[in-house]
Amino acid sequence: MELLVLARTPDAPAGTKGLSLFIVPKVRPDGTPNDVTVGGIEHKMGIKASTTAVLNFGEGGGCIGELVGTTEQKGMSQMFHLMNYARIGVGIQSLAIASSAYLNALDYARERKQGSSIKQWKDATAPRVPIIEHPDVRRMLLDMKARVEGIRALAVKLTMHIDRANALEKSGDKAAAEYHVGQVDLLVPLIKAYGSDQAFQICATAIQVYGGAGYLKDWPVEQYCRDSKIFSIYEGTNHIQAMDLVGRKLMQRGGANVQAFGKDVAAFVAAHRERFQRIENVQDFKQVKALGKIGILIGQQNSAHFRTVEDVDRFYNLGQRVSQLTYRGNKIGGGSSDRQDDGLSSYGVQVVERMNDVGMAVDISHCGDRTTLQAIEVSRKPVLVTHSNCRALVPGSARCKTNEAIQRMAAKGGVMGITMVRSFVRSTGRVTMEHVLDHIDHLTKLVGVEHAGIGSDVDLDGRDTRVPSTRRFDLDGIDYARKIYDLTEGLVSRNYSDRNIELILGGNFERALSDTWTVQTETPPN
Repeated sequence: MELLVLARTPDAPAGTKGLSLFIVPKVRPDGTPNDVTVGGIEHKMGIKASTTAVLNFGEGGGCIGELVGTTEQKGMSQMFHLMNYARIGVGIQSLAIASSAYLNALDYARERKQGSSIKQWKDATAPRVPIIEHPDVRRMLLDMKARVEGIRALAVKLTMHIDRANALEKSGDKAAAEYHVGQVDLLVPLIKAYGSDQAFQICATAIQVYGGAGYLKDWPVEQYCRDSKIFSIYEGTNHIQAMDLVGRKLMQRGGANVQAFGKDVAAFVAAHRERFQRIENVQDFKQVKALGKIGILIGQQNSAHFRTVEDVDRFYNLGQRVSQLTYRGNKIGGGSSDRQDDGLSSYGVQVVERMNDVGMAVDISHCGDRTTLQAIEVSRKPVLVTHSNCRALVPGSARCKTNEAIQRMAAKGGVMGITMVRSFVRSTGRVTMEHVLDHIDHLTKLVGVEHAGIGSDVDLDGRDTRVPSTRRFDLDGIDYARKIYDLTEGLVSRNYSDRNIELILGGNFERALSDTWTVQTETPPN
């Protein structure tokens, strides 16, 4: 048995740059032991058929290894080359177990009879029906199917790029191959992270479809759930590897890979105009509604991709119409989670001004307090707070906006979308839709209903009761599929007029975006 091990030679520099990759055998070629011992067997939550152990190398000072390649200190690049293929494998593994969980839940829902049809729910003598006829079970099954098909589509797209890159490189067309290689670099971390995160959630939903039976070992989904949790930890935990995606992968080839992906999305939308339509201008809002299409409005939650002011134009031409200035601090300004916010930088001022010029909306949801106020001051157009709440109701929350910021935002014609993320709605205790409505009340009393909107901002991870409370982002006592309906009913019960409810549910954002996207061109003098 041979092992691949990252290790440092005696004169290697500190840190990961000094690591080299070695082949370390358990037994040397001459048959003698190589001082590799088992420190302990790991007792795991899942994948119990795959035994793993803690290994000790050189406890007796006698372990030797052979350098991979001819040059030392190349260990990290060699490891990542291997890891990229392993990450693809994790994504495919995630697809397999998620698909099986969905299909098993689907078969069970078709056969298991419980309760009467909702059409006869008052009739105690009505026949029992398969649970697939119950609306919430159908919702869960459709939710699982959509996610499984999404992972599968991502896998097919990735493998298509791999095959074409290999074929073009063999043919000598390196220029054409470069595009496909770039898409592989971009998509590998996405299929690994999205596939593995969703696989665990899909398996948990499958257990919910089964009900109590799903918790038993008589059915396969409880094992699927235990086994799939490791996927998001394999080959670099997802949330840690996200830093590599944002910090390195998105900017590879000067951002050309991301731009090419954006063009692919645009081409897909254009090829399916009967279903989709990109929202790029004022008229698109009304057209999408009138034709019953799915409108796609492209925005970014961080403007770090604007490496130069000219990049604003480049991404506008790719279809981006909204950009949040900062998520965490960048060279534009400070983020709300930063220890210190130095405000909008000189470069940030240029970016905001250019966004105004081309007609791209400025979003300040995650900006720190100083950056928030200064961005509002600099902008000539309405500034959006697409997803934040009122700090007056959640004291100490840096992600919520102060009354001063809200008033200045409104003075510029902006709109604030109230979020349903529980920690931004209320700091302690039970958090319900009524508390969300309190934020809307506070906002409308402070600056008027014309500046209130909805920005639900609910992550699909940890959205409901199937996850620990420490990971829950959503509200208590909420039916996810009815959330907006419940919100609307709450607005009615608080005596908002039909017209004002229409404004809160989208009319205000439509107006602010229209004001932003309407670019005034100067008439040249005679």
